Amino acid sequence: MTLQPLSTPLSCLFLTSSSQYAACQINVPDLKCSLAAIAVEGQYYSFFRLVQDSDCVLSMIIRLSYSGDRVAVTQKPNGYGIWVNEPEATPRSAKAIRVSDFSEGCANADGNNRVRCPAPSKILKSTDHCKQLQIQVPDLDQPVKAIAHEGQHYSFFRMEPDPERVITILTKTACRGDETIAIKTANGYAICVIEPDAAPL
Repeated sequence: MTLQPLSTPLSCLFLTSSSQYAACQINVPDLKCSLAAIAVEGQYYSFFRLVQDSDCVLSMIIRLSYSGDRVAVTQKPNGYGIWVNEPEATPRSAKAIRVSDFSEGCANADGNNRVRCPAPSKILKSTDHCKQLQIQVPDLDQPVKAIAHEGQHYSFFRMEPDPERVITILTKTACRGDETIAIKTANGYAICVIEPDAAPL
């Protein structure tokens, strides 16, 4: 974990199906015992916490991602699983699932039934590190409200006060392959979807 907080967060992944990752055990430096983990998108993520409250999930993603940790979220019947990227991890045994098995898409625990991995999402704790503007997008006559963040444009989709709905929307858009940003505001979360062909006005 980085010593200084980041000015903008790292991305996170919202996983909806076990076909998008594989459960495994990993070893990490400075720890003698192995950790429960998942392999996804060419990386290992160790289990961090099971959280029932959706507002707590979003707050935890903000805290971890601004601290320099990439996060993955899985949905369980009893809550949300929070997983933290372990870039220096190694599998516990030679029989463990290999990260290379996941370098081109996602698969289930047997390495079969590859499906598209969700697009990354970001949750910003404020509007300080994005610029509000209007953009023109193809197939629309009128300009739309948007933000600019790290060289990309994201159209405003909706303001959502319900944290559970925020997670649902981020998950659905990510599964469609659209990168999404949610910005925490006094009225809830402003959800914005990437517009790769947008022209700023």
